Amino acid sequence: MGRIEDVKKDHHFVFQKYMEEWIEPSENALWILREKKKLFTTGTAGIAFKKFFYTIREINEEEKKLLNLFIATMHPAVQEQMKVIIDAYLLPIENKAVIAEMEQFSIKRFGTKEKIPLEIKEEIEKCKNINQVQLNNTMEDFYCEIEGELAGYIKQIKKEGIDFYYKFDKNSKYNFLFDICVQYFRTMALKERWIHNFGDALQSLNIDKMGIDMNKINLSNLSFFYFWYIQSATAYALAEKNAVVSLLCNNTSIPFITADQPIINLKCDYCKDINQVEELELYYPISPSKALLIGWDCLDRKLVVAEDDVVLYNKAIANASQQFLIGNSKEVLEQFVDI
Repeated sequence: MGRIEDVKKDHHFVFQKYMEEWIEPSENALWILREKKKLFTTGTAGIAFKKFFYTIREINEEEKKLLNLFIATMHPAVQEQMKVIIDAYLLPIENKAVIAEMEQFSIKRFGTKEKIPLEIKEEIEKCKNINQVQLNNTMEDFYCEIEGELAGYIKQIKKEGIDFYYKFDKNSKYNFLFDICVQYFRTMALKERWIHNFGDALQSLNIDKMGIDMNKINLSNLSFFYFWYIQSATAYALAEKNAVVSLLCNNTSIPFITADQPIINLKCDYCKDINQVEELELYYPISPSKALLIGWDCLDRKLVVAEDDVVLYNKAIANASQQFLIGNSKEVLEQFVDI
């Protein structure tokens, strides 16, 4: 890795392996309803992504101070995981600074940039290319690892059911729930709806006493860490409070649909302010015939749902979507046109 062409540009926030479950065999493609107006088919590569969505943003010293202050307020278990992701995030930024220093040293030594020997220029350019790949690929690769874990869980659920989850120790349950929470919070829809919460969360910190100049703070540069904290804390709460994970089996003629927000909180009205919601019940369709329900309202590990239930779950997914609904047939999406 290190060539500029190795830079990953299309960063998916709903992973492709998951969406493959909704491919219609006759079309060899997904059925998509865009903004509840346009129906079309596409492959998994052409949906639920944004260019450079996970590209690492540089952060300044004031932003680092604020980040450290924010982390100090977290539960120790969440802090531990945050430190791992912060180290991974900051490394490419630190490497970029080292490369810049190396280039400035060469200019100072040889007088001008043009006078730097060709072999040194080429080495600096090579380092810049490697760093560009790091800045664009590190977090995308991080998410890909989580996607692989989640895909493994989904495969196991489809084959064996959900009983394996109840044989997990608390740490393994947390890992499972963390992967679920990552998919819940990583989407464009959730990021746009939750970002102003970060500013609200900072109000409780002693920013003035720490001498942090808020005029030098761009909260967008730190938003990644806020969302990583939220998904870690949510998974920790679910595991600590022994959330029930139920498998919903759909044997009706109406398939489950999914969307660009594939996991939703059924306790939330997505047409209103989602930040006021204090209860949690996650719904996650994992195929047209199976879904997960995570929370405390349902105590059954397995439920066979009726047609009316499927209709309600599909409407809930449609209401929470941002731009796209995804189905395995044209017919199942037609009912959501212009609703």
